Amino acid sequence: MSISAQGSAGIKKKQLPRKVRRAWLTVHVVSSVGWLGIELAMLALCLTGMAADHPGSMRGMYHAAAVLADTMLLPAALLMVVSGVALSVGTKWGLARYHWVFVKIVISALLLVASVFTLNDNLQTVADRASAGPLSGGDSVGLAGMMSVLALLGLAATVLSILKPWGRIDWRRVRAALRPARAQETS
Repeated sequence: MSISAQGSAGIKKKQLPRKVRRAWLTVHVVSSVGWLGIELAMLALCLTGMAADHPGSMRGMYHAAAVLADTMLLPAALLMVVSGVALSVGTKWGLARYHWVFVKIVISALLLVASVFTLNDNLQTVADRASAGPLSGGDSVGLAGMMSVLALLGLAATVLSILKPWGRIDWRRVRAALRPARAQETS
């Protein structure tokens, strides 16, 4: 049985049934926490690789992080984004009804793109360079910095889910603010 909520345009909006919502919520929490755990594990491996004295240990740490990125990061990131969108569309929170949901969706999309495309490539490059010989400080520090920023964004999304700050988005005010800018562009 599904329940309805009054939408912003006065149209009845179907919500997910309770069991379905709970299933999506479980998938979302597990995939989000899993993504964060994978990210932190890769960061720990890279920091350990940076501190390693033995070239073989350094290579091993970066390759282990690359394996995690290649096998676990994409499924976790995709599940995180898909389940988040499903929950936002199928619940009272809506996709772009509340500031915290909108910001969280943007963060999730950024994490998906950055994790899968940028981080994987950089991690693989550093792992390959570590196999060829000693790394320059910039390679490993840049990679650790990138992973730290991604982990902090994931943590920020988690905090947003708990605190739910800022209230509803007033789209009338947003449209009114954009009107003068559009009028100036056309003249």
